[in-house]
Amino acid sequence: MKGRMTDRKCESCHDDFQARVSDVKRGRGRFCSPSCASKTKTSWLKHGFGSSSAGWKGGLTRSKRGYWYVNMPEHPRAGRNGYVKRADLVLEKKLGRALLRNEIAHHKDEDKGNDAEDNLEPMDLADHTRIHHPRTTDPKILKPDHPSNRRYVWPSDSELLRMGEEMTLREIANVIGCNFKTVHERLIRIRGTPTAHGRKHNPKQPTKYVIMTCDGCGTEFKRNKRRSYTKDPHFCNRACAGRRPVPHGTLSGYRHHKCRCAQCKEAHRIHMQGYRKKVSLVQKDRTLRAPTVTLMPPSPKGRATLS
Repeated sequence: MKGRMTDRKCESCHDDFQARVSDVKRGRGRFCSPSCASKTKTSWLKHGFGSSSAGWKGGLTRSKRGYWYVNMPEHPRAGRNGYVKRADLVLEKKLGRALLRNEIAHHKDEDKGNDAEDNLEPMDLADHTRIHHPRTTDPKILKPDHPSNRRYVWPSDSELLRMGEEMTLREIANVIGCNFKTVHERLIRIRGTPTAHGRKHNPKQPTKYVIMTCDGCGTEFKRNKRRSYTKDPHFCNRACAGRRPVPHGTLSGYRHHKCRCAQCKEAHRIHMQGYRKKVSLVQKDRTLRAPTVTLMPPSPKGRATLS
């Protein structure tokens, strides 16, 4: 510790204490404790704040955006610091009323520092935003070729269905001049088929199923018509698709692999037949072993006897 500490005097309580040399070089080490430091930091309250402060400049300040603000904490439009935009005060004095919540003071010459009465006029907040920020709020003003201005000429529903059978979605989109996703959504609405999220655009039309034959075990099963258009082989379950070998003729093939071939069904039937027989024997054995209670004439002690 030799050479690292130095003797200092507290500026608040004037007591002697030791501080680090590195802190003294940085301008620290002025107080002996945090309590003495906090007393000095809050000493500005004794000298006053606001209009009673030594740094008071008349309550008028200018923001970084160029607007002038006046200190008026009692005004309804005052912020947390108690300042109000000077343009709002001048316009309210000119109109003889308070500005509405959706009104704002608009500078005609677009000079934010010019708060003269003849340069200010009340304007709706939405209209004011469209004038000064048309690129972000209303693209129709500066961008006539914006996608929101396009009007597509759609063919009839029958014609669009015919085009969907002969052409791809991107080819149809190039003909109409829109995105291929827009064509896909319109075809879904016309056909009434379920979307990827399981919702139907036309709930009155039921889901259509077709009977297909499994390419693995030959069992017939139902498949959604929309999924039956693929040229890939169709299987009734994952086991038949070749991901796991199916032990046909066993209970595992029926229960775990969900196979419904004749051999697996017969194995399941035999198992359930034996299971029911075993359950019936267990129940019969329990009834034979259960003790019977016979009520005898009341004994002197009033107890029943078991036979």
